[in-house]
Amino acid sequence: MHTIQINDDCYRVPESWDELTEKQLSYLVNLTQSDIPIEELKVHMMLYCLNAHVCRYRDIYRHQVKISIGTPGNKIPFRTHKKKYLLFPEEVNRLAELFNFLLMCEKDTEMKYHVHPELTVNPYRAFFCRFRKFRGPEDGLLDIRFEQFMHLQHYLDAMNLDPEQINHVLACLWHTSKTFNINRLEKDAS
Repeated sequence: MHTIQINDDCYRVPESWDELTEKQLSYLVNLTQSDIPIEELKVHMMLYCLNAHVCRYRDIYRHQVKISIGTPGNKIPFRTHKKKYLLFPEEVNRLAELFNFLLMCEKDTEMKYHVHPELTVNPYRAFFCRFRKFRGPEDGLLDIRFEQFMHLQHYLDAMNLDPEQINHVLACLWHTSKTFNINRLEKDAS
């Protein structure tokens, strides 16, 4: 975890994919569904991980941004102990640069950035969907069998041609039986 200091207060933000929580991953997925610029995505993630928001602009702030950071209460669902800071946009941008690990740059004829997950921790070991329980792999895919890996490779190649094959890719990793069964793959993918 990165430790950042604003005035005399210290806050911690994730420095790798493995340190993101389930809620932070869900928030990142929601951000990537919208068409926002890359820099704005990093600022939104920084604010979310700090449990902060930008306060309303007033003329007295001049060229500074007022940010309110609150710590979540232990037994109450809202933020307590709010602290407010005046930061310059350059400082906000420097803090957002800590989230560069989320992105990857492709250098072709034009610079393209996209979210590049390097997640080795599985935050969703099991989940329920349509009243069925799906079991997922261990961290780093250490418990998948060779047969499962071969089917996963096959469907990953097929997904490059047909994006609808993502259901089969996910069914290779998350399955309803205790162990992977190729005969149940079609049912799990539907």
